[in-house]
Amino acid sequence: MDLNTNLRKLRYLLSCGALIAALPNTALLRAAVSTTSVCVQCHQKLNPNIVADWSISRHCELQVGCEDCHGDGHQSTNDVAKVKIPTPDTCGECHEFQVK
Repeated sequence: MDLNTNLRKLRYLLSCGALIAALPNTALLRAAVSTTSVCVQCHQKLNPNIVADWSISRHCELQVGCEDCHGDGHQSTNDVAKVKIPTPDTCGECHEFQVK
């Protein structure tokens, strides 16, 4: 497997909340941690049902993270207004047939 494949798999495991206690603290691990894992850490406390729904969804399975639909502008409680609320146009970027 190439590096990108390994990073995608690691990102998937981290973003879906999998416990990975045995991983060393390496540059590879830091590079693989996506904004989704940061989102999950915070929203697990604020919106646990939404996180639970996403974690068992096809989006999680296919590594579609929070930033893919909601953008990456919202990073903390201080910038909530920057979150992108998905519209049919947003969904249509991947689900053209379903949106029509």
